[in-house]
Amino acid sequence: MSNNVEVKEMFQDVELPASLQNFAYGMLALVFLILVLGVAFQMLQHYKRESKLAKSGMKDIDKMDGFQFEEYLKVIFKKLGYRSTVTKKSGDFGVDLLLKSENKTIAIQAKRYGFKNKVSLKAVQEVYAGGTYYLADERWVVTNAFFTKSALELAKACNVRLVNRHELQELILKLKPEKTPKQVRSEVSPEEKVCPECKSKLKLRTKNNSEFYGCSNYPVCNYTASFTIFHSM
Repeated sequence: MSNNVEVKEMFQDVELPASLQNFAYGMLALVFLILVLGVAFQMLQHYKRESKLAKSGMKDIDKMDGFQFEEYLKVIFKKLGYRSTVTKKSGDFGVDLLLKSENKTIAIQAKRYGFKNKVSLKAVQEVYAGGTYYLADERWVVTNAFFTKSALELAKACNVRLVNRHELQELILKLKPEKTPKQVRSEVSPEEKVCPECKSKLKLRTKNNSEFYGCSNYPVCNYTASFTIFHSM
């Protein structure tokens, strides 16, 4: 026991050389600086993402229904010099928009999803077939969300262009269309939705800062549906 005490006391009397102490302090300062810079970089990246979201109006696009999204895409592609027509809802053969210029026709399927959802390969299959029906030169699927791995693989094999959320955002920022998503959302009424229980119209309502659909026949009919049910299709 006494030997252990003597060894401990011996090391307590040992002082590190000044150069070694300075090196240790320098390393601690460097680690601290790296941590601070890392946090600052993450904050800057977050600010850039939020700034792009605000400028592009993606948050308003996320609140659109499918019909409003198609109308906004018409605004975007008009900026690129295309004449856009919305296909009829029944028997559209998987094509929502037809873009035409002097020498090109593009068939587009528009997918306004909840941005956390992913568009499946079914959309690629449909626009490929529909594009053939409309004699299109190109076939695109445009979404405010992302695509599944199988959709990406099939699109590559079929030469279908996929425009995901990030690409759509960059396109909006680059083109600066005449109308913002917020303007289109306020000017274009959502597609009429019908209560599945009483066949009355559904109305968009707000409660506790959350939007939902409620039956216009309330209180006779109490049917409600979350906003995302109709806006993730």
